[in-house]
Amino acid sequence: MVRLAVDPGGVVDDALEIGRGAWDTGAYLLDNPDQAVPILLDTQTLHDNPGRWWGALFPDLALTAVAGAGAVTRGLNTLRRGVDIVDELPTRSGLSALAQSKIEMYQRLMDRAGTPDWMRRMFAGSQFDWTQQHRYTANQVWIDQLDNQGNLVGRFRLDSMNPGEEIVSRKLTDLSAVTEATARTYIDEILDKYNPGRANLVVADTPANQAQLGHVDDVIGRPMTGGRVLEVPVQPNGIPQAVLDYATENLVRIRDVTGHSYNLTG
Repeated sequence: MVRLAVDPGGVVDDALEIGRGAWDTGAYLLDNPDQAVPILLDTQTLHDNPGRWWGALFPDLALTAVAGAGAVTRGLNTLRRGVDIVDELPTRSGLSALAQSKIEMYQRLMDRAGTPDWMRRMFAGSQFDWTQQHRYTANQVWIDQLDNQGNLVGRFRLDSMNPGEEIVSRKLTDLSAVTEATARTYIDEILDKYNPGRANLVVADTPANQAQLGHVDDVIGRPMTGGRVLEVPVQPNGIPQAVLDYATENLVRIRDVTGHSYNLTG
């Protein structure tokens, strides 16, 4: 309850990660059924983000729990500052037919009168993701975390990448409306899961990754390469200096969907 009072935006984001975790895990297991055991035994995610892990393992239970908090979420939404960033979607020029259909589908789901607020935000995040994917070589890229013996101990999903250029984690958030601690977690996630400086984080050899990256030399099974980017919507109220300093210190560029960088502009 303490965090609910001081960081309502962060609480909402964490709750939505449960739902996203369930969707992510289901999509991956459909694509890679042989990985059911490693995913269900993903102790790294259990340690890093128990809400996401439980959401992946027991989606019905998790979604029921979050739905029960719908009234709280609706109240918290009124506390978020700035414009409604869901309405700040970029133009659709260059999007594929698939992306267009996904964006329209999520919009229909958000527009339904019976859609709970917590689910509307989850759909908005997925829609936001699809609006940006056409600008990158690969999207929804699975990343393996290996131990010292080369065994799989974790698997994460990176939003987008241009191999050798950019490693992109995307957040539908207003960084002026969350606490510094919550904003730091977005940066820390990049350092922990998508860090090109860590040799034990490699691009997974999965059918989905092969379809997007198999034609690119030295990517599959190798560590990621490129600059680290936290991609966000346009930030109407700017970004707190402490957050910018932390991102700069860790060589993470915060960039909005128009291409404007809030730090590391040199």
